[in-house]
Amino acid sequence: HEARATDLHGPMDCIRRYFEAFQAGDHEGYAAQWVYPACFWSGAKWWSYPDAAACAAGNAEYERAARAEGMANGRILMLRVEPLSGDAALVHGSFTRERADGSVLAEIDATYTTVRTPAGWRVAACVVK
Repeated sequence: HEARATDLHGPMDCIRRYFEAFQAGDHEGYAAQWVYPACFWSGAKWWSYPDAAACAAGNAEYERAARAEGMANGRILMLRVEPLSGDAALVHGSFTRERADGSVLAEIDATYTTVRTPAGWRVAACVVK
């Protein structure tokens, strides 16, 4: 099967909305970027969220841990779409976690499986490397 996505911007825009919601502490906005059930791998641990409420609560926990480590902000360094079909794409991303003074606390690489839904592109799974 030929891998082609007719909309390469949709998957990237989804990840941008996801990242902006995370940075803003908008847990409901973050959860709105997913389809359910959703899976998230980070720190050698899998999280599985059956619905948006569970995802928002999990994101709040994840954000608290990142802020406790000193994260104040972050930036998207790179997003690259790898089409799987017209309705699915991987998005590879590199991000920073930054301290309040702007210094880089960590660089994070992640891969997202995104899917086209009637509501637009959404994240189905995320693997933080």
